[in-house]
Amino acid sequence: MAGLLALGLLLPGAFSKAGEGQAIASAPVGEATQVIVQATPGDLATAERAVRDGGGVVTRELTLINGFAATVPSGAADALAQQDGVLAVSPDQVLHVLGSTYSPTTDAGAPQALQAATGASTYWKNGFYGQGVGIAVIDSGVVPQNGLRRNVYYGPDFSPQVADSSLKFLDTYGHGTFMASLIAGHTDAATRPYTNSANFVGIAPEATLISVKVADALGNTTESAVVAGVEWVVQHMYDRSIGVNNIRVINLSVGVPNTGYQNSPLAAAIEKAWSYCITVVASAGNDGTSGLTLPAADPYAIAVGAVDNKNTVSTADDSVASFSNTGNGVRNPDLVAPGTHVIGLRNINGYIDMTYGSTGAVGDSFFRGSGTSESSAIVAGAAALIISQHPDLNPDVVKALLMDSAKPIAGASAASQGAGQLNLTAAYDQPLRNVYANFPHANNWDQFGTDQTGGTWANSVWQSPTYTAAAGGEGGTLSNAAWSGSRWTGSRWTGSRWTGSRWTGALWSGNAWASEFWG
Repeated sequence: MAGLLALGLLLPGAFSKAGEGQAIASAPVGEATQVIVQATPGDLATAERAVRDGGGVVTRELTLINGFAATVPSGAADALAQQDGVLAVSPDQVLHVLGSTYSPTTDAGAPQALQAATGASTYWKNGFYGQGVGIAVIDSGVVPQNGLRRNVYYGPDFSPQVADSSLKFLDTYGHGTFMASLIAGHTDAATRPYTNSANFVGIAPEATLISVKVADALGNTTESAVVAGVEWVVQHMYDRSIGVNNIRVINLSVGVPNTGYQNSPLAAAIEKAWSYCITVVASAGNDGTSGLTLPAADPYAIAVGAVDNKNTVSTADDSVASFSNTGNGVRNPDLVAPGTHVIGLRNINGYIDMTYGSTGAVGDSFFRGSGTSESSAIVAGAAALIISQHPDLNPDVVKALLMDSAKPIAGASAASQGAGQLNLTAAYDQPLRNVYANFPHANNWDQFGTDQTGGTWANSVWQSPTYTAAAGGEGGTLSNAAWSGSRWTGSRWTGSRWTGSRWTGALWSGNAWASEFWG
């Protein structure tokens, strides 16, 4: 497993700037283990020196959690954890983004059916389309195409593909494009009130999408890359110099087995985002087992399970999807949302399209998929609608509103459905509760509040921070000219370059990624 974990960052020169979550050194040669180190308060330099003294290399600064990623000699992690200045050492786990005829009005997972099933149309009828809200999609990137070019800004690329200028920022896997379209996609012809069935429209069509790429052509990433993505979002949530304003939601359709959120660097990062009034929405997991994956297992996130619509427009026969992870009675999904037969925009010639196109492609423009990834994306769009209506809400009030208005599914347990199915029609008029989460925190979640540029919030009122100037050339839009289908075919990113032992293993094998999830 050590060799597997190390591969996520063993790309000398792939990242160039320290302090922005970028790699600052290449990994040493030989047997090595990739880890995330969290330092005790004030001892970051001491912890880094302990890594170097032990023959390791610091590879990525993770200031948000008072830590860093490093490569250390195999078997050295336990000894490192005992050194002065070191709070915790954890594996830098490999993560994976969670995974015909077509009628826009009668297909159960098509946009108009989703608008009705979720109640999003209630917000639209009252003039709330997600305007004024930024949603960070930390995923495999986004392809600029009709439906995702009017409201998408591009943040940094933390994937290994950053070293290739023709791949940087772009989605060679297909997952990020699909999720972004569900959240806030809208074709060029779509205009208010977005009721024309000829146009594809996501849940919050006027929200701004900020793409932060962390995953490669097979959807793989590392925990440190996702932490770096969250850190960038916190630092640039009001960075108007790159066209970003008011990032209030993060969607994380990724998952890794939960070994205890309080010891998770990723949990620490999302709790930091929470402290800056950013609502974090995460998928519950697709294993169909008991226990949520991280980051959904952290109670400061909104954990979303999947609804099986039985491929009917009616919600009367809905149930919790069999693949959707259930809670353990202590930490359950907060709510569930549509997650089967969902229609999103197609990323032609991406890995998913080329691998599962025979079952998932819907004409030339759309793709059909199932999973808690889709459910999370839909709730992220729902959160944007709510914040558009109530701009000062903190993440706890957003979560409470979603849960208070959810519609319980008959016969489903609280462990499987949480509060019930997403119901924006009820949420629109639901009274607000002034709540504040008070769960045990992850390591280092609050160590750097005074060092970041941010606002504060008390009760449900948010005071906006100033913004940090951009660095490293991130930001802006990509034109269609940046995308050419022919770039992604052939041996460029298929074949031995991405196959074999480097990305296989029990962690991501099994039926969770079989073709039935894309069709």
